[in-house]
This record gives sequence, structure tokens and C-alpha cells, in this order.
Amino acid sequence: MKKQFYWLLGIGLVAFLARLLFLVIFGGLDNDLHDSSPDQALFIDLARNMVAGHGFTVSTDYWVATAGKPTSLMPPFYPLFLAFCFKIFGENFIVVRLIQVLLSVSIPVMVYFIGRIIFNRPVGLIAAAGTALYPPLVMYVRPLMSESLFYPMLVGLALLTCLLVQPDPKKWLYPLWGLLAGVSILTRSEVALVVGLLLLYLGFHHLRAYRLSRKTILTLSFTVIVLALTLVPYASYNYAAHGNFSPLPNKKWTFWDSTWMEAMRNTPEWQGVSLPERKVVPNWYQLTEIERDNYLWNMGVQYVLQHPDVYLSQRARYFLWSFPVLPVELFRTGQADGAKYGPTSLDDRVQYVTLAEQVRVWVFRLMLVLALGGIGMNLFYYKYRQKAFTLYIILGWNLFLAIAFNGSERMRLQVDSFFMLFAAFFIYELWFLQKARARVKRLQVQKTEAGFEEQPSLT
Repeated sequence: MKKQFYWLLGIGLVAFLARLLFLVIFGGLDNDLHDSSPDQALFIDLARNMVAGHGFTVSTDYWVATAGKPTSLMPPFYPLFLAFCFKIFGENFIVVRLIQVLLSVSIPVMVYFIGRIIFNRPVGLIAAAGTALYPPLVMYVRPLMSESLFYPMLVGLALLTCLLVQPDPKKWLYPLWGLLAGVSILTRSEVALVVGLLLLYLGFHHLRAYRLSRKTILTLSFTVIVLALTLVPYASYNYAAHGNFSPLPNKKWTFWDSTWMEAMRNTPEWQGVSLPERKVVPNWYQLTEIERDNYLWNMGVQYVLQHPDVYLSQRARYFLWSFPVLPVELFRTGQADGAKYGPTSLDDRVQYVTLAEQVRVWVFRLMLVLALGGIGMNLFYYKYRQKAFTLYIILGWNLFLAIAFNGSERMRLQVDSFFMLFAAFFIYELWFLQKARARVKRLQVQKTEAGFEEQPSLT
């Protein structure tokens, strides 16, 4: 137990130093924005307005949101986190980034426990060490983005799910799972799908393990109640602001932006057009935020139905931005978002041309090759295959999002820790097989030598 503590302490310290050194060397311990993602400015604006007492509003019109009016443009948790930091420490990006560093350090620690539960302790240690030094996770502590909170939340949700499918789990884990699932939805709304899938998995497991007992009904019901209660405040806010009792933001317009608008940007009449959504939606200023959002969503869906070939081409490009398994140059359009930023800028549309991008893409490719080997091995082990079902659910969800909607590197990073677990399993199995072969060979040599010694002398 003490040895395990020292290993985890060492891995956590390495993870902390790697992230801190990145901020020291490449920028981040200041009040500048070093990364190009435009959502940073939106999160900061929402936080500033909340601190100033203006509520959840934007200062200027932004997509479907109107300046000064209550908006549900983004999930609320990260802007609330920023507003809390600004209220306590002032508008200090350094403090925010240092908190994000500490949250990121929790990822390899949780990865270790997941690896130990599903596989064994050595796999957990290898995966934790790999996650601690994984370049994309090291770098993504700098952007003021919701991913900084969501990455550890998703790993924590996976860990709790693994614990809940163990024999006789602790009762307090159920409400904790519901709370974390709810907060995750309020941080990144697309996780609602995987939360539902994991909840179904928990229900199926408990029905199979305990049948339809009173204990099963009570524990699962309590989990769902905690989850629902976590979402009720934001759903109530949405109802008061937009007449829609939903815990999800008005963010369906992003599908229009990645389908219809993505295609139109390549045409001369739409190049350089600012606020294009206001030119395609009739009576823009008479519509509410939710009506604008629904109109753009329907427009995107209609475009996909009318141009499925264009949609498939777009999905291939977005998928390769997310999973760069082929040279992305084949699918590159335009300039990288971070062209005017530094060489370590983290962009929504990664071009993989700078040194930092090349490091990230090649480390990912190496990890993916090892992970696919680990998945292949895992499918042959019934014991491990059954235990790893939580990981398969989360990986399948992320692949679906990358293919069907809007893939990007930061979206894929949500699940890189789980790929790392399978990569660690593959490394361990190769080492174990090599060690077993060496032991067999050594025994054969010993038997051969013993056989020579037992033979009688001919003289």
C-alpha cells in the first residue's frame, strides 16, 4: 500500500512539473490568451458579466445570442467556474490555469485505478505514467476552455462506473456518480448520450447480478434522482429565459455551422461575410434565441438530406482532424486557426504543421497503434473484455460524435486516456509474453543440460 502511494505521488509530481514547465517555457503564466479557440473569449465574457451582476449574458451579439439578454448559448458550469475564480482572485488567468493544472494531474491518478480494476496494477502504472507525460494533455491546461474541467470529469465518471460494477460497491458511490454525471452534462452537453449509455449499462449489470431486488431498484432510482436534481436548476433557468425546460444549451446551431455554412464558406458569395446566420434566417430580430437555434438546426438537417455526398466528405475531414490516422494535408482547407498565434497554439482546426502539432500527432499515432493492439488482445480475454466494457462504451460514443457531428483534436482528447489504458495493456502483455518465452527457453536449456549430465559414461 505504501509502495503504491509513493508510485502515485511520483507520477502525480511528474505530471504537475510537466504541465507547469509547459506554461513557464511556452507561455501561460500571464493574462494573455495563447491559443486560438474563439470559445475562450465567450467563456470569459460570460464570466465577466456574471461577476458584474448582469447574469448569464453576452456583451455583444454572438451567434444566436443577443447582447444583454439571458442566453443559453453554452453549458453553464465552466463560465460559473471562471466567474467564481474572477470573483475570488480577480481576473487572473494564472490562477485559473494553475487550478486547471491540478485538475489535470488527477487524470493519471484516476487512470491508474481504472487500469488496476480492469486489468492489473502494472497496467495501471504504465497507463498513469503515459498519461502524465502525454503531450496533448500537458498542453491543454492552458486554454480557458471547458475541456479543462471535462477531461478529469469524464475519467472520474469512468472510474466510478468501474467501481459500481465491482462486487458489493459502496453505497455512497451511487449518488456521487449521479452528481458527477449531472455536472459533466452541465460542462459538455454532448456527454448526455454517454451518461445515458453508462446508466443503462449499470442497470443491466445490477439486474443480472442482483436481479430485480429492492436494493437494485432503490440504488438505481436514487442515482437517477441525484442526476435529475443536479440538472433541475439549469433546466429551470432555461424555462424562465426561453420557455424550454431542458438542461441542454441552445447549441444546435453548431451542426448548421459544420454542414451548410462549412460548404458555403468555399463559395465566392459567402467568403468574408460576417454574421452569416442573420442573412439566412428570416425575421432574425423578431425570433427568440431558441427559435433561431431550431431554425439553423433544421437548415443543417435539410442540407444533409439534400447533399449526403458533401456531408460525408465533411465528416471525413472532421474525423481526420479528430483522429489524424492519415495525412491530414489531403483534407486541409484554408489556414490554421492559430496562424497569428505562437507555434504551440491549440486550434480547433489543427493543421499538424508546427513542431508542437507534429509532436502531438505522432505521439497520438504511436499510442493508437499500441491501443489497437491492446484492444485486439483484450477481445481474446473474456475476463478483461467484460471488465473493459465501460471503456468501449465511452470510446464508441466519441467515435460516433467525431463521425456524425463535429470532430476535432480537443474532442478526441476526451478519450485519449482510455486509449492509453489499452496501449499500456498491450505493452504489458508483450512484456509478459516475452518474459514467459524466456522462462520456457531457460527451462528447456536446464532440462537439456540435466539430460547430458545423467547420461552414463561410455568409457
